[in-house]
Amino acid sequence: MKEVIVSDIYNVTQISKSNDSAWIEIQKAIEHIEGDVLLDFDEINLIDPFNNDQFMKMMANPRIHIRIYDEELAATLKIALRLGGIEEGNKIDLVEFEDDYDAKAEERNKEVKLLADRISSVAEESNNVLTINLGNTIEQVSSSKTLDALEKLIRDTVELNESIGTVEINLTDVVVQRNVLEDLAKFQNRLEGTDILVSFQSEDLDMINKINIASLNIELTTQERIDIIKDCLDEDGIVIVQKFKRRGKNEDICETYNADPLIGRIAIYRGIVDNEIVLDTFNNDYFFTKLDYSLDRDGESHPGLRVDKWRISVDKTGVYDHFLGSRHHISAPVKLADDSDLKVINKVVGDSITSYEVTLPEFIKIVLDDFGVDYNQQSLQKYIEESRG
Repeated sequence: MKEVIVSDIYNVTQISKSNDSAWIEIQKAIEHIEGDVLLDFDEINLIDPFNNDQFMKMMANPRIHIRIYDEELAATLKIALRLGGIEEGNKIDLVEFEDDYDAKAEERNKEVKLLADRISSVAEESNNVLTINLGNTIEQVSSSKTLDALEKLIRDTVELNESIGTVEINLTDVVVQRNVLEDLAKFQNRLEGTDILVSFQSEDLDMINKINIASLNIELTTQERIDIIKDCLDEDGIVIVQKFKRRGKNEDICETYNADPLIGRIAIYRGIVDNEIVLDTFNNDYFFTKLDYSLDRDGESHPGLRVDKWRISVDKTGVYDHFLGSRHHISAPVKLADDSDLKVINKVVGDSITSYEVTLPEFIKIVLDDFGVDYNQQSLQKYIEESRG
C-alpha cells in the first residue's frame, strides 16, 4: 500500500465540508498510483467530510484508505460509510494520540524552533517596534508551521523586551497561499489579544486587504453578535446597509467583501426581533430633498420617500469593524477619507437657488428633516461632527 502525505499534494491546513474541489484535486493527484493508497491527513483539519458527496465518492473507491488523528471523527466516519453502503474494512486508520501524537508533536516543535531561529536573522528592534522582513528568508507561507514559528519568535522577543508593543511584518516577495490568509488573520488577532499590535506590509495591496478582511471574520455565537450590535448601534440611529450576492461553495468571505455590493441603502436601525435586525431602508431613487427632486425632473413634485422594511439575519450580517457577515454589512454614516461622497444640495436663498456641498451625514439629515422623518438626531449629529473633523 502506497502512503501519501496529503499536505504534500494538496497544501492546505483545513478542508471544509463544502469544499468539493479539495477532494477532486486529491483524487486527481493520486490517480496515477497503482494499487491501494493510504492518504495521511496529518496536520489537516477535516470538517465533517462525510457531508461532502465528493469525499464519499472517493471513499467508495475500494483502493483508497485514509489515516486521521481524530477519534471522534473516525467513529462518525465509520458510521457514515456503513450508512452509505460502503464497505468499511480497513479503510480508516486512526492514529491514537498516546501512540504517535507526542512523538509527532515533539518533532514539529523542533521544526518550528529551527524556523523561528531562521526568521530571527531578519528581525530588527528599534524604538519599541519589532520589524520582520520575512521575504529575506522565506519564499512562501503555506502552512501553520510558519505562523507558529513567527509567533514563537515574537513572544520570545517580547519576553526579553517587554517595551515592544508593535510588530511590523513585511511580506514583500513572499507568496501567501490563499488557504492561510485566515490563519494569518487569526494569528494577528491572537497576538493583539495580548496587547501586541501586528501589522502586515506588502506591495501586494490586494493580499493585505484580504488579511484585514479575514481578521474580522471571527466566530461568534448569535447572542454574542446581538450583544455587540446592541452596544454599537444607536436605537433609531442612521446606518448604511449593504447587501452582497450569495457566495459560491468555494468562495471565501474576502472575495465577498472585495466585490461590489448588490445594493447599498441609507437605513434607520429599529432594533432586533427574533434574531433579525430590523431596518427601515430608503430607496435610493427617491432619497432627495423635495427641491432637488423637482429640479432634476423638470418641476415634478416629490412623491415622498420610499421606505422598505428589511429584516436581516444577525448571523449573516457584519457590523462596523467588529465582525463580518456573508450577506449584509452595516456601516456608520460617516464621510470617507476622500471627498468622493460629498453631496450637492440646492437651497432657495432669497430669489435665487444656491448649490453647496455637504458631507454624507449632513446630506442624510437634510433629506430626513425635509420630510419630518422620526430618527435619532443626536446619534446622527455625532457622525456629522466626526465627518467635519
